[in-house]
Amino acid sequence: MKLNLIPLLLVCFVTSTFAQAPVVRIAATAVDDVLEAAAKVSGRTLPAEARVIAIRELNEAALRHGTKTLAAARNGGLELIELAARHGDEVWELTAKVPASARMLATRSDELLPLTRRIGAEVLELEVKNPGISKFVVSEFGDDAVRHLARNASPDDVARLTGLARQADSPATKKLLYEKFVDGGSSFLARLPTKQILAAGLTASMIITAHQVSDGIQEGLKTVAKDNPATFGKVVTSMAFWVGLPFVVLGVGWALLRLRRMAQKDS
Repeated sequence: MKLNLIPLLLVCFVTSTFAQAPVVRIAATAVDDVLEAAAKVSGRTLPAEARVIAIRELNEAALRHGTKTLAAARNGGLELIELAARHGDEVWELTAKVPASARMLATRSDELLPLTRRIGAEVLELEVKNPGISKFVVSEFGDDAVRHLARNASPDDVARLTGLARQADSPATKKLLYEKFVDGGSSFLARLPTKQILAAGLTASMIITAHQVSDGIQEGLKTVAKDNPATFGKVVTSMAFWVGLPFVVLGVGWALLRLRRMAQKDS
């Protein structure tokens, strides 16, 4: 019985070897192409010995993590391949989660790797939206703020929030600013008195007032819309009227001024 299995095992081995050979050749060609593209991104070439190491690293990474590693290396440059050779799979796992971060991770690894190890891939998500801002968010609001802002805030809001934090008159005011932004979002930021903040700094009373106004208007409109849709329509129409009224007044004033000047010319 054992003798009969030997030919079968030999056949399976030979078949498997020939079946895999084309895949190996295609993978080798793909790796060469990736190295060329990475070299262009980095603006340099690898010495022969370093090239052998890079090829081995890419082959092993592609086997473990799939073709996403090749795409990351193509965009991240030779620095990303070298970084992965030093730090292992975590580099490829991070770029697989946030593909657009490949180049910045490669060139700012001393800053970003420690942060991602402590906070997570959200650091890179935030960096893609607002390059260079993660360390400021951590400094002003803490690690959890990076996770929240990466997923729930626009680039403009993140930039404005960190800018306002620098104007805060105390750590307690910074904390309150972040808490009210989480509650109120963009509408809360829009109601903060920018000119006063630039002139005198950000205070807790400014934050509370802006949040109360924002929250009160939103809740009031929601209640009216739910309980009395007809009244809600009138409120919206009234708001539109008062918003547009100054423009109407200006238009009429400009027309009257033109008529007066024309009359003076005729006389």
